[in-house]
Amino acid sequence: MGERDAAGTKRGPSSRRDNSRSTPRRERARWSMIAAVVVIGSCRAGALSSAPQRRPPSAPESVEPSGTHPSASPVEPEYQPPEPMVWTDVPLPYSPDTVVVQPVEDRYQVVLFPDEAAAVRRSVAKELRRLGYEVVPIPELERIESAAAQGRLTLEDERECQVPLTPSEVRARYFDSFPQAHVYAECTVMPDSQATDAPECRLSVLVGRDGVFPQFVSAPIRDVHDPEAWTRASLRREGESVPGGVPWGIEGTPAVDLVVSRVIEVGPWKRSPGGRTTDALSEGGSRCLHPDPRMSLHWQVSAAIDQRGAVERCAARSSGLGARAEDGDCLCQQLEAVNLGRGRAGRRLRATAWDPGLTSIRWRRLEPIQPGTRAWIRRISESPEVLACMHGAHEKQGRWSGTAVLELSPAGVVDAVEMFGGVSTPAKMADVVECLRGALSSVLLPCRPPGIEALQVAVELGSIND
Repeated sequence: MGERDAAGTKRGPSSRRDNSRSTPRRERARWSMIAAVVVIGSCRAGALSSAPQRRPPSAPESVEPSGTHPSASPVEPEYQPPEPMVWTDVPLPYSPDTVVVQPVEDRYQVVLFPDEAAAVRRSVAKELRRLGYEVVPIPELERIESAAAQGRLTLEDERECQVPLTPSEVRARYFDSFPQAHVYAECTVMPDSQATDAPECRLSVLVGRDGVFPQFVSAPIRDVHDPEAWTRASLRREGESVPGGVPWGIEGTPAVDLVVSRVIEVGPWKRSPGGRTTDALSEGGSRCLHPDPRMSLHWQVSAAIDQRGAVERCAARSSGLGARAEDGDCLCQQLEAVNLGRGRAGRRLRATAWDPGLTSIRWRRLEPIQPGTRAWIRRISESPEVLACMHGAHEKQGRWSGTAVLELSPAGVVDAVEMFGGVSTPAKMADVVECLRGALSSVLLPCRPPGIEALQVAVELGSIND
C-alpha cells in the first residue's frame, strides 16, 4: 500500500524504497552513540545503554567493532581501572620476628569457654618465651583486640571505624607479616572415625609465617573436660605441620531449618546427650535463624552440665561476619530448656549447628587485587545485598567480569563505586552489574586499609552452566 506525505501527496512503494536509501547512515550514527557498555557509575563514561534490549534475538553474543550493523553486540570499551593503591604498614613497636599468638581454637572433643581459652593463650605465650621466642605480650594483644571489637583502633590514634573488627581482621591489619602461633586444643582421633584407639588429646602449637610450620605439642591431656589441665600443659618440639584452613560461607537456595550436624560429649557421660541436644536445637532452632534468609552461618554451641542435668554454662560462637549475638543467645536458651539427665560433675558438650541461608558458590568470584586486603573482600563477599546480586547473575545465565573500585572514607564508609569492564551478555547482565554497584555502595566495612583510599575488587559473575 502507498502512504501520504505531510502535504497529502500519495507515495507508492517505489517512493518508500528511494527514501530508505538515507537510513543506513542515520542508523549507523544512532547506533554508534549507544553501542558501548561503559563504566558503571562513572560520570566520564555515562550509564549502561538500553540499546542491548533492542537487539534482535538473532544477534551474536560476541564483541564486534563500533559502527557495525545495529544488530551487533555493544562494544566492550577499553577502559581500565586506575593503578591500585599500595598497602602501607602501620608502624608497630615490635621486631619483625616477634610471634603473635592467635586465639585458641578448641576442636573435636575439647570444649573451652572464652575465658578458659584466653587463659590457655596466655600460658602458650609463656611457654613460647621459655622456648626462646620473642612474643607480643598477650595483655597488649587483648587490649588491641578488645578496642577493635568496639570499632576503635588504639594503634592509630583511637580512630573510630563504622563497624567492629574481628580478631582475624586485627591480624590482617597489623600482624600479617609477623610469624603467627596457631594454637589448637584438640584430639588426634575424631569422634566419628573408625579408629579403634582411644582419642589422644593434647595442645598443638604451630609457629611460623608461611608454608610448613614448626610444631610444638604437649603431653597427652587426660582430663579433657578440666580447663586447668590445658593451662598447665608444657610444650616440646615435634616435627612440622601446616595450619588448617577455615572454609568461607556459602550461598544459593534459601533454607528454613537449623541443621545440627554433630554433638560431641566431653567428660564422664554415661548416656550420650546427642539425641536430646539435637532435638532441642533443631525443633526450636528455627526461631534462632538470622532474619536475613541469605545469610549462611555455622555455629558452635558449647555447654557445661551440672549433676542434675541442667545447663549451668553455655556459649555459642560463629566465625561468620554476619553472626548476631542474640542468635547465639537464642541457641543457648533452646539448650537450657532441656534436662540432659543426672550424672557426674564435669560433663560438657559441643553441638555444631548450621543456619544454611543460601547454598552454592559455583557462579561467582570476588578476589582482592591489592595485597593485604583479603579481609575486606571477605566482608564484601558475605554482604547479603551483594549475595542477592550474585544470585541474580545465576538466574539470568549471564556473564560479567571486571573490576570494582570502592572509594572509602577513613572510617570505612563507601563514598563512591566505579565498575570497570565489559558485559559479554549485556541484555541479561546490565541490571545485575547495576545491582552490584548499588550493593557495594551500601556494604559495611571496617576502617579502610592502611594507605589505601580506593579498594579494588576483581569481580567475575557467571552462571553455573558457563
